[in-house]
Amino acid sequence: MRIYNLALVAAVDLSIEQCANRLFSRQLPKILYHYTGIDGAKGIIRSNSLWGTCLADQRKDANELRDAIQLIGDEVKTLSSKELPPLSKEIFGCVSELLDSRRHISFISCFCDDGDSQHHWHEYGDYRFGILSGQLLDLRCRDLRAHHWLQPVIYDREILRSSIRECFEQIVEAQAKYITGHYGGPLMTGMARQAARDIAQLLIRIATSVKNDRFADDREWRLFFCPNLAIASTAPAMADDDFRVCIRTDKIKHIELRVRQPFEFFVPQRLSGPLFASLFQSPIHTEKAERETLNELLGDASAGIVCERTI
Repeated sequence: MRIYNLALVAAVDLSIEQCANRLFSRQLPKILYHYTGIDGAKGIIRSNSLWGTCLADQRKDANELRDAIQLIGDEVKTLSSKELPPLSKEIFGCVSELLDSRRHISFISCFCDDGDSQHHWHEYGDYRFGILSGQLLDLRCRDLRAHHWLQPVIYDREILRSSIRECFEQIVEAQAKYITGHYGGPLMTGMARQAARDIAQLLIRIATSVKNDRFADDREWRLFFCPNLAIASTAPAMADDDFRVCIRTDKIKHIELRVRQPFEFFVPQRLSGPLFASLFQSPIHTEKAERETLNELLGDASAGIVCERTI
């Protein structure tokens, strides 16, 4: 049996990427908002960074994420029960197995396109950072090769189901094109897992941004980070290990996201300005002392940004 592995992985990645791009084809707002409490606000100002938190450790959306991944798993099992080439069956069997483990190496940071969301004030905290979308797209973790996407949450589970089926149809077509010969040999299981790794990771990317329609008022966007997919055909474990270096476990499992300045030889490196463009306190929170504390932390490097109270 022969697998054109680089071409297969590239075709699968492209198919799912195109499906996701159609699913998330909403115009990106100029500015998005991140709501947090006083401790989170202090941390963002001090570090000039945001946290991406692990999918496996999500608290508020744990059920939604688990249900979305379970839906993908159900679709995989349905497809695996059909007449497919042996390697295709093994690949989809590996996808079903890997869906859970890939959650532990996938991270999200959440935003809202509503600058005065009563839900977010109540659920997430009394402080709201306004961040330019271009800044969010420039955020990186320590593993500069990590894949990342900024995408809106879709509040329709049926769209998720139809998108998954579309992805699977294209994956089967790619396998038919780039896999030839008869199934067999000691390397087949390893090859199946290599192809399944990218498939599972990209499907989780889709699953993380679909929620029940009862949450539609959240108007949420998510920045999704995962290990590099490009070298999965030759060294998937190395890509995962490179990404794990970024993961910290103090307080909660997270990665630190910063705006990375491009490095140029013989050019002095400039310190990046503030990650955020504005900072406001909730209209129902009247702690003036907290605002003064945050403004002291902002100091001279804030480019004129001060913490104001929302009116």
